[in-house]
Amino acid sequence: MVQTGTAGAGEATTSPQDVAPAVSVIMSTHNDESLAVALDCLQAQTLPAALLEVLVIDDGSTDRTWEMLQSRSAGWPGLRLLWQEHAGSSVARNQGIDMSRGRYLFFHQPADHLTLDALRRLLDVAEEADADVVAGRTHREGAGSLSGTARTVLDADLIRDKVWSSLAPWKLIRRQLVEAAGLRFPEDMVHAADQIFVAGCLLAASKLAIAGGDVHYYREPRAAKSAPAPASLDDRLLTLSRMAALIVAHTEPGRRREALFTRVLLRALPPALGAAFLAASPAEQQVFLDAAQADVLIHLTHRHLNRADDRTRIRLAVARSGTPADLVDVNRLLSQKPRYTLAGNVWVRDLGERLNALVDWRWRAPSEPVGLRPTLTGVDLRGGCMVLTVSLGDGPLPWSGFQVVVRRRSRIASAVLEQTSGTGSELRVELCRDDLVRAGGTVPVTHATFDLWVEGQLGDTTVETERLRWDEQRLPDGADRCWGVTVGFSDINLKPTRHRNVSLVWRSQRLRPRAAIIDVWRVARRVRRQVPAGIRGSRSRR
Repeated sequence: MVQTGTAGAGEATTSPQDVAPAVSVIMSTHNDESLAVALDCLQAQTLPAALLEVLVIDDGSTDRTWEMLQSRSAGWPGLRLLWQEHAGSSVARNQGIDMSRGRYLFFHQPADHLTLDALRRLLDVAEEADADVVAGRTHREGAGSLSGTARTVLDADLIRDKVWSSLAPWKLIRRQLVEAAGLRFPEDMVHAADQIFVAGCLLAASKLAIAGGDVHYYREPRAAKSAPAPASLDDRLLTLSRMAALIVAHTEPGRRREALFTRVLLRALPPALGAAFLAASPAEQQVFLDAAQADVLIHLTHRHLNRADDRTRIRLAVARSGTPADLVDVNRLLSQKPRYTLAGNVWVRDLGERLNALVDWRWRAPSEPVGLRPTLTGVDLRGGCMVLTVSLGDGPLPWSGFQVVVRRRSRIASAVLEQTSGTGSELRVELCRDDLVRAGGTVPVTHATFDLWVEGQLGDTTVETERLRWDEQRLPDGADRCWGVTVGFSDINLKPTRHRNVSLVWRSQRLRPRAAIIDVWRVARRVRRQVPAGIRGSRSRR
């Protein structure tokens, strides 16, 4: 059942304007408590009333939404209403497209709001640039994030100007473009229908523009009942397949198509390869993976993998050529404590023989610091020296070229001790009393506390411990001095060579002079503010 009109009229509420409006705002609502605020914001727009029409489609609300809308329309000629049985926002928006008369369409949500000059600025940019689609800057309330740019761009590029990064529907879209391309909101999709519609508009548009400054404020649903249910694996597959089909239909093979697929491969696909995949049945997993490999993963390149985080990179590499069982196994391994091994001279994650064959060693190398927990396994006193044995887990590790950097606590004093060596998973460090005292500067022989770093190369990976703390203590009078050791181990970080690999000790020393200058400047500024203005002025004149 579809009903249009004002209260008791039974006919559509139309504007008495002689000319078609410039902008049609289309809004679907279903039991939205914030609808009245959204209507107030639209009615207060600086765009002249003759150029604006607002179409609100009530998608079968069960509260008093329809009565409120009818009362508002009595004093607002530009407000047009439609009521339909509950069928979803896509059906309602398509109804709004059919009803609209404006040259441009803007799809609004009841929970969001616009700046008061948003529609006027969007329309000015659209007419000046003769653009098919105009995007503006969007803020996400409560999260502080935003999309868009503060500058106006009359001839924007889909990739370079990051228009493709946001497929939200709050953009000004030429109505003629929608009709010529036959674009509609997919009514069979539960999730991401608006992304498919907007992607079709952006890819079909001959010219894009960006209106600088804030335009739209997006608000997340607060009530749990209004939050959408998690997308199923079938829902995600429908989104991925249709997005891939749109990109392929509008672009030629090459770097531009690859750039457009970045959003699909690194934002839309990874959530489907994790918990959503594990929650599906084996039959659903097989259908999803077959379709994803044929439609989406065929476009996966090494540049995509380079931009992904460690776990996403491994999942994508397995999904590209593996089976559902392989993807289930790799998800299980990624949820456990990682194991590492050496591929040539590179420290890589060990997934087992079968999965290692699917994932090239380059994609298993950690791109971020990886923690290993060291364990002190032995302390051997030899004259004036102490030999420490530290274990770093299972597996042979080719220790070579390591050195010990010692720094006295609360002082800038360091010394490099002799080279250390090790076999298997153990590292042996030899510390002599004279070296430690020399590293700490002028310290009592009877008691000293030191912070130590162990750094070196493990294959092509720089390895360093964050902190090892040692205390030297004195036994009762008459006894020989010996070592009493208190160990406070931190993780050992494995950092790939393509990242900045600077020792914590040397980084602290290099930055300390600049930090000291900044601190002095800040103190001077605070002191200056505390001096009375008259005194400060007289001194400056002298």
